[in-house]
Amino acid sequence: MNTENHSTVKSTMPGRIFSLDLRSLAIFRIAWGLTLIWDLVFRWSTLTAMYTDQGFFTRQVSFDYLEAQIGTQWSSFFWSAYWLSGSTEFAATLFVITGVLALLFVVGCWTRVVTVGLFVMLVSLHYRNPLVMTSGDLYFKTLLLWSIFLPLAKVWSWDARRAGRTVANQVTPIATFATVGLIFQIITMYFFTGVSKLNEVWFQGDAMWYVLRLDIYITPFGKSMLDYPIFLKMVSWTTLFFEVCWVWTLLVPWRNEWFRWSNIVVFVGFHIGIGLSMSIGLFPVICIIPWLALLPGYVWPGKTRQAPRRFSSWIELTTLGRLSQVTCVLLMIFTLLWNIGNIPHSATSQLQIPLIQRIAFGFGLDQHFQMFDRPPDYSPWFVYEAELKDGTELDLLTGGEITSVRPDSVREIFPTFHWRKMHRNMVTKDLEFLRQTLAEYWVRQWNESHGPEQQVVSLRLVCYMEEIGPNYNKENRISLIWGSVKTEKSQPGGLFEQMLKGNGDLPF
Repeated sequence: MNTENHSTVKSTMPGRIFSLDLRSLAIFRIAWGLTLIWDLVFRWSTLTAMYTDQGFFTRQVSFDYLEAQIGTQWSSFFWSAYWLSGSTEFAATLFVITGVLALLFVVGCWTRVVTVGLFVMLVSLHYRNPLVMTSGDLYFKTLLLWSIFLPLAKVWSWDARRAGRTVANQVTPIATFATVGLIFQIITMYFFTGVSKLNEVWFQGDAMWYVLRLDIYITPFGKSMLDYPIFLKMVSWTTLFFEVCWVWTLLVPWRNEWFRWSNIVVFVGFHIGIGLSMSIGLFPVICIIPWLALLPGYVWPGKTRQAPRRFSSWIELTTLGRLSQVTCVLLMIFTLLWNIGNIPHSATSQLQIPLIQRIAFGFGLDQHFQMFDRPPDYSPWFVYEAELKDGTELDLLTGGEITSVRPDSVREIFPTFHWRKMHRNMVTKDLEFLRQTLAEYWVRQWNESHGPEQQVVSLRLVCYMEEIGPNYNKENRISLIWGSVKTEKSQPGGLFEQMLKGNGDLPF
């Protein structure tokens, strides 16, 4: 599917704007593969709980979730290899297969075929448990799709070594419809994230006050930023400017290299700041890696043939090359229409007709970039109030005493980011049917790992919510029993749902 043609004709303006260096693409490939391996290691401790029938998110729960979100027609376009079996051994095997493919991707072995395999396995993983997915996961999957059409292994790979290709005998700057697609996807992610933030909370500069009080994600460094309210207002406004406006300077034809560097510095710094302030898994890393592909060739060692860059002529391409170009163009059109349809409360949402949705989910083309578009008004934490057979009362989540006092760090009481993400997601009204299942799973896990006298005889899963924002008052809180075991069940109350104000969108 490789469409590049290294002619020595005069460089074109689009060629300069959309050209990428082969060595930068190779570094992008290596970093992308290592990150996927890191992600699998990160998820390994939750494998049984979240990807098997022995855990909380069984296949049936997965099906119930999709039916609640999509409707009964979900089975006609959603798919996952993880649905073939619910055993831990089967899920572990798929994890290992994905890891092996990622390792082959890192070394650049059978790269294009491996990239297709990785995309299939990643979509399978995401569809198996959408409850722990982040916008970073969607971005990862989308960029992996574009990687299928990019020449990621022309240099610094096993494929290149086998073919006798070296950096010295390659024309390193290339411009194809696939490189256009990669840059277009980067712009699309930031722009539509910014568009979703065009509301009064961000305009007034208050957004970061809400975000940095969402204690389930915030680090000590992030909390310290609350001491600088003027700075937080500036961060809110500059975030809007860079996401909505500045990212488009990647397409400025004059001094394009300078604008490219400015975007790299701004957005890499932006995501480093996010990583220092919020514990949100691999999201910052995933967002930084695509910028590696945009680095100019002179940052890498070795002499190269810096031939002028131009797009391939249609008549010079093979049939496969033409098909690749057409596919890239169609993907860009589909991506634009899908993201326009994602704009909240927009008439353009009509673009997402059932046929378009079937195509998007059936081929793994869906993407949703609305991170912190409307920051939440309340920050949650959770207490598993348990009584054991020997009379001991404790919080199963922390192992400590039962208390309604907010922990010093809600983030630290969860074993992994994915558990934090799952609990945060279930605050929304449309997932209330899963809360009792979660309580029952936690009791089952405790009883399986403790002796007869320490078995749980009763439990209440309580969600506490504390008001956040510029007018933060720690006394403004409510609580709700999410689920119970061996006691009278308590269903969600009107006060809790009214507090949520019907806002089902979550930032991560």
